[in-house]
Amino acid sequence: MSVKVRINNREYTLSWDEFEKLILRKAPNARVVILSMG
Repeated sequence: MSVKVRINNREYTLSWDEFEKLILRKAPNARVVILSMG
């Protein structure tokens, strides 16, 4: 499963594991927008 996210106006495609790590340690001022999951 991959997750497409936008972080500070840049788009990334992450695996679910990478996404979980990002959410757990993301900076409080970073805007993370989930674009799609699947």
